[in-house]
Amino acid sequence: MRNYLKAYHPTKDPDSPLIFTVIKGRKDRMSVGNVERIIKKYAPKIRPEHPNLPEHCYPHMVRRTRATNLYQDGTELELISRILGHSSTETTRIYAVPSVEMMRKAMESGKMSTDEKPLWPDGGYRNPVTKESFEYVMCKDDILRNRLQANMEGDSIFSFAVNTAPKEINALLSKLAVDKADVDYFLIHQANQMINKFIQKRLKVDDSKCIYNITDFGNTSSTSIPLMIISKLREKFNGKKIVCSAFGTGLAWGTMVMDTSTDGVFPELIRYAGDKTDN
Repeated sequence: MRNYLKAYHPTKDPDSPLIFTVIKGRKDRMSVGNVERIIKKYAPKIRPEHPNLPEHCYPHMVRRTRATNLYQDGTELELISRILGHSSTETTRIYAVPSVEMMRKAMESGKMSTDEKPLWPDGGYRNPVTKESFEYVMCKDDILRNRLQANMEGDSIFSFAVNTAPKEINALLSKLAVDKADVDYFLIHQANQMINKFIQKRLKVDDSKCIYNITDFGNTSSTSIPLMIISKLREKFNGKKIVCSAFGTGLAWGTMVMDTSTDGVFPELIRYAGDKTDN
């Protein structure tokens, strides 16, 4: 950027557009279409040196990346919202993805920002249980809770999931030199249907490769991926390349790629419904 400013903005004219074109001697702001054409032309040329560069690049990605970097550098969400021209900080929240370093420092310091509230305010090392922990207060979602009851920031969790999961999956595949087309199945933690569909869309994965069982069992927490294997892939699991990705309330996540053997053994799935038991 410094080299660009030195070459194309030597006089530092505040009225000159940052990115521009010159037609018949007249300098005008470059159109979005022209910026998109340049990005599409040069992105493939630099991808060999930068393998983490997404497969599809577009102008809004630059804006989104800058907003996320500002947030991770400590800029308040309110200020970022004004810079982006958003009418509400709720629109800006999708960019508010805390970095690993931000979460590490928050946990080590014992302090959390408003966008990194603990799931349970009291009851751990940071905030031990006191008499006040049992007092009920009205939360901003109009629900009475005490400080020992779970209170999730839904917007922050959604933003974390739909941004972190596809990013980590793509980064791992790139590091292992695995082509996405060679993956047989993507098993994503069954958080909820909307989150998983967003992740699938960002991964650009067909329905045939992205397995779901949330409509059958709901969110079963840490058992959701094993349950998908048993309930959906029992006859298709062996001898496959599979990506598994899990995340939990914005504080933990993990992704793995595995090549399955040809002699897997699977337990029977037993469903209990009242007094009846179905295999």
